[in-house]
Amino acid sequence: MMNRSDSGDSDSKKRLTLSWLDYVRKTDKELLKICRVDTFRGSGRGGQKRNKTTNAVRLTLFNIAVTESASRSKTQNITSAVRKLRLAIALENSAEIHRGEDTVAFPVEIQPYLTRDTIRIRAQNPVFPIFIGCLLDHFIKHDGVWKLVAAQFGVSNSQLRRFVEKHPSLRMALESIQKRLAENRIEALELNSGEAP
Repeated sequence: MMNRSDSGDSDSKKRLTLSWLDYVRKTDKELLKICRVDTFRGSGRGGQKRNKTTNAVRLTLFNIAVTESASRSKTQNITSAVRKLRLAIALENSAEIHRGEDTVAFPVEIQPYLTRDTIRIRAQNPVFPIFIGCLLDHFIKHDGVWKLVAAQFGVSNSQLRRFVEKHPSLRMALESIQKRLAENRIEALELNSGEAP
């Protein structure tokens, strides 16, 4: 059952000018305005209450969709889904979400996490999606060279790799970026070899 359809930005040109950071920084209300919000009956354990109420939530923004049905409370499910959506936006690497354009300065939200010799930020931290998004942007900026990204974040190469291994969705996003960067390098080589007489 659909509660509300996409009533936010109808101007697609305006949407395409926003970066991932602009979306992640939006308040819960602002994100919910631009998302498609679907509610449905959750499945699984929970007894009659779970089977009678439509408390599960699906949020869709462009091609990103997240679902939450862990709680019996629709409000708690919406809050959790918005948190999941922020992380999904930070990890997204599609045409709708602009990446890697402004990697000169780190966003002010993650500055306190850059002064240490180790990465100490948990997934539950509200700043986590911004941290992850910046990590991906620097990975793109430095053509997937781990050592350069680690230096930007003030940690060792091995510390950065351990952090990535702890977060499977981040690891998969980095693997996707590495694959795309490798394909771009191959295309560039083919173009250069094709031009030579």
